[in-house]
Amino acid sequence: MDNKDPMQIVVRRKTVYGNDVIYPVCDTASCLAMLSDTKTFTPRQIGIIKALGYKIVLEQQEEV
Repeated sequence: MDNKDPMQIVVRRKTVYGNDVIYPVCDTASCLAMLSDTKTFTPRQIGIIKALGYKIVLEQQEEV
């Protein structure tokens, strides 16, 4: 998924083994995760991303 606002990233929240984890969805979020050499974002990383001026949007998930 690509986004049109360069200062917005799209992420997906999942519960894995009882822990909430945040996965990057858009290209910008994926690049930010690669900088940290991780597949998910920690709460600290989310805080830093927000401090850089990015708006974080949760991906709309469809009902199955």
